[in-house]
Amino acid sequence: MGTGRAPGLTYLQRVVPHFAIPSAIVYFALRIANDFLPITIPSWIIVPATLFARPILFFATSWYSDIVNKRDAAARGAVMAPMVNASSFKIIGDIVETLKGGFPAEHFARWAEECGSTYQMRMLSANAIFTEDPEFIKNMLATQFDAFEKGPTFREQLDSLLGTGVFNADEVSLKLATQRLNEGYSVNIQDLIGRFTLDSATEFLFGHSVDSLAAGLPYPPKFAHLTPASFHAHPSNIFPYRDVVDEFTIPVIREAVERREKMKDVKSDGWGTLLECLLDETHDPQILKDELVNLLVAGRETTMAFLTFAVYMISEHPEFETRLRQEIYEKVGPSGRPTYENVRELKFMRAFLNEVLRLYPPVPINMRSSSPLGNAFLDASSFIMSSASSKK
Repeated sequence: MGTGRAPGLTYLQRVVPHFAIPSAIVYFALRIANDFLPITIPSWIIVPATLFARPILFFATSWYSDIVNKRDAAARGAVMAPMVNASSFKIIGDIVETLKGGFPAEHFARWAEECGSTYQMRMLSANAIFTEDPEFIKNMLATQFDAFEKGPTFREQLDSLLGTGVFNADEVSLKLATQRLNEGYSVNIQDLIGRFTLDSATEFLFGHSVDSLAAGLPYPPKFAHLTPASFHAHPSNIFPYRDVVDEFTIPVIREAVERREKMKDVKSDGWGTLLECLLDETHDPQILKDELVNLLVAGRETTMAFLTFAVYMISEHPEFETRLRQEIYEKVGPSGRPTYENVRELKFMRAFLNEVLRLYPPVPINMRSSSPLGNAFLDASSFIMSSASSKK
């Protein structure tokens, strides 16, 4: 868990020494040389040397690291992955550009066309290796999973949110959307699905929904003045902050623990909430909070992205809606709820959903930290990115 301070302050506390220490060493070394050696170092040398100590150290260590890596790779009989011919700033700028609009892996696909399915790039002080090779991805996520961890950088960045861990809203959401459309205003389908999945996930995990749909739906930006103040004040609209999450989860966990203590000799039958199942393993409140938040993020965000892109694809290809509707009416009926047997029979729907996942995976890029492994050379300071979606 985090320290309770603003993440920005924690980040500054970690990075300021990284930049300040080299400059301080250079400054005091030059001052001592001035005082104790028979030389005079002018200020016009001391000041630039102090200011540029960190950048100079960065380029020197990068150059030295490249030499060491090439030597180690040659010793292992390995071949270094080709390097993207672009500066760190250009690479980062391109990635940010695709996050603002376009496909998240768009530039990675372009670099793969230029360099091959596996290549590396310099990201400021870190070296990144990208691969879309199925065999390498299988090694990372399956056969050699233990050799690729999330790494300290990933854990530090999400620690304040994730800590140490891994129903009935559908009719409400449809009613809200229909009401807004009848008023003549458009509906932000991503926001609507996000609220639906948040309510469903919290109901499943905690046995208590946050009722984010109760806040209503915001009006389009041009008519934002029509959105009531109660919408912005609803707790679900600030739910991603970990302290707000804990305000919701701590009383729920406490109540569940107390209830379980009264029934400690009765083991869960596996049909309760996920929290009740976790209580069979531990009563540690910190572990329970972290696990539930991890599962909330993993379950809610992925489902939201999946459903949003499914609706997007249907809007782009209306003919799919006709075929999906026909299959559902034939296999499930106009008012029935699908069973597991129905799902197996919905072949076109399964093919449609699989294609949505291929084109728009909720996690388009996976990241791991590397270590030297077997006769394949991987720089231990590198991080590995993989994508199954960069090829459209």
